[in-house]
Amino acid sequence: MKMIATAAVAILLASGATYAQDTNTQTGSTQPDSGGATDASNYLTGPNIHRFYTDDSMTTLRPEAELKSAWQAMNEEDRAKAKQACMGNKDNRWSTLCNSIGSM
Repeated sequence: MKMIATAAVAILLASGATYAQDTNTQTGSTQPDSGGATDASNYLTGPNIHRFYTDDSMTTLRPEAELKSAWQAMNEEDRAKAKQACMGNKDNRWSTLCNSIGSM
């Protein structure tokens, strides 16, 4: 009986039924590499987005003129990241902001 159990374990191990974890060597993250894509939820909660809101809870957008000024104050890289984040946005709380960004 022990021989059967030992054989079963040996077959299981030899068949490759193990779990592997992919580690991104560049960041040390255990999340899959997104190929440089910006994670929308992370970017949209970041410090660059606070400038578009009147409150810390980020529920009230600034008036349109102030939104445009805040947008122009961002560098090209941050604007591109914001647009990319909005393109991948699936969270309704960012929809109004993303619609505003999309029209700039």
